[in-house]
Amino acid sequence: MKKQKIQLIVLAIVLVALLAAYFIIPKVVKDEEEETENYIVTAIDSSTVSEISFTNDGTEISFVKENDVWYAADDKEVSISQGTVENLVSIVGNIVSVTKIDNVTDLNQYGLDNPLHEVRFVADGTEHTVIMGDYNDITGEYYLYLKGETTVYTVSSTVVTPFSTTMEAFIEVETETTEENIEETSSVESIVE
Repeated sequence: MKKQKIQLIVLAIVLVALLAAYFIIPKVVKDEEEETENYIVTAIDSSTVSEISFTNDGTEISFVKENDVWYAADDKEVSISQGTVENLVSIVGNIVSVTKIDNVTDLNQYGLDNPLHEVRFVADGTEHTVIMGDYNDITGEYYLYLKGETTVYTVSSTVVTPFSTTMEAFIEVETETTEENIEETSSVESIVE
């Protein structure tokens, strides 16, 4: 009889624990989901962007778009990789953050007074400037803000690192078709077959 009472008590405790878990865990998960709010920093239609420039290590790299074709701003004869420029435009035009700091008066503490990159772009005739600052070792994110505003956001490296490049990354290398190239291609194809 004593053994049955102990078993009933244990079963009652397990039942109470299961009921508590059933009602408490969904509430905790819902509360966590509500805390993870996304902040739209930029939401620009890429097709409306007609200019983009950015600084990297003190060097400015600039592109202009004419008749749906991107050109280097200082030399329109250089063949530019359209997809590479479009990728930058897409990144800077669609920035989302999970953290924001309102009413910032001291940009220095976020590395925004001496920025890593300054990205300027023109969309529908309006100029926008995104300033990218320090990397936060704890969160693994970078600080950035829109010039003229007082809100600082944190963003992942996927927003910042594409601007850590040089003009050479945008130049499309044209390959010449020569007899030697054709012979090499033919011999590789015959080996594969």
